[in-house]
Amino acid sequence: MPKVGWWSRLTGGKSPSGVRPAPVQSQPSHQMPGPVAKSVSVIGSYPFGLDHRVDMARDPMIDALRFNTATDVFGSEKDILQGLIEECGEKELWIDLKTRQLRIAEAAYLPYAILELTHEISVDTPFEVIFRKGVWKGIEAQGNRLMVASPKGFERNSGKGEAINILSPSLVVHGFFTPSDKRYVKAAKALGIHKFMLSFVEEESDITSMLKLDPKAEIVAKIESQKGIRFVKEIYPKYAERVRLMAAMDDLFTNMGEDKIQMLSALQTIIDADPSAIAASRILNSLQGGYEISFQDLTSLSFLRKIGFSSFMLDDSLCRDQDALFAALRIIEELQIEGLL
Repeated sequence: MPKVGWWSRLTGGKSPSGVRPAPVQSQPSHQMPGPVAKSVSVIGSYPFGLDHRVDMARDPMIDALRFNTATDVFGSEKDILQGLIEECGEKELWIDLKTRQLRIAEAAYLPYAILELTHEISVDTPFEVIFRKGVWKGIEAQGNRLMVASPKGFERNSGKGEAINILSPSLVVHGFFTPSDKRYVKAAKALGIHKFMLSFVEEESDITSMLKLDPKAEIVAKIESQKGIRFVKEIYPKYAERVRLMAAMDDLFTNMGEDKIQMLSALQTIIDADPSAIAASRILNSLQGGYEISFQDLTSLSFLRKIGFSSFMLDDSLCRDQDALFAALRIIEELQIEGLL
């Protein structure tokens, strides 16, 4: 009896658009005299469940795909990854584990509820809690539970899975891998996948614990905090032959705290330590919502290239926006044709 794939079980053998996904094959996006001489590589964040996901995987500007395991999906981890393998074709698939990243474990209406996090933490009070939109005051932390207050009396819903940052030098996140991370590693190994991105790498044990889970692991260490920059300076040289770095620019910029100018030296530290490092997030996001590319986005991409970055990862929000995604890919393509990237 043939094996039933994940889309077959969920949709009766059809994609959301009503047709079975075609095999992934690279095709030119438009007629050109010849192939583009690629000076950069691009990783796309897989837009799970959206119709344009296979077209993204086919696009000649996409070199690899990244699956964000924070995505809630029906099915077992093994079935999910098997489906991704089928749709990615010959392109590399990276499994992005959430590890030390702080996320909300249960939905809460603030400030009337206590936040439950994916990790237990220790932190001196008071402290700042950074949401995607807004900064709240942390009043108390007990284990994985936080009591917070808005300085302006705001109320807000906080959804399960929402990422937060806590700005405090005293912050200690207890534990590294989440139960979900471990399930995905087990499933990936069973399918012969050994490419993992690790969020908020800050300690040597983050690397050694990954290698214990999978001795064959190919690791991208996502640098997202000032502790992460110290890891790059003090610990990374020991693992430079085994581990690749990523400047996860969204959270890294947030975690610079008030001294945002230090972001520039942080980026330089990462690319100096690893010339193959990836720059991720905050790339061409001005295209979302049907807008033109901004001057800041264009010059930021050029700046990253000039200081040495040649690998870029497009974030989840951009890749979920079909028009913005393909506009971004065509801009990257055009910049390469013109010799500007």
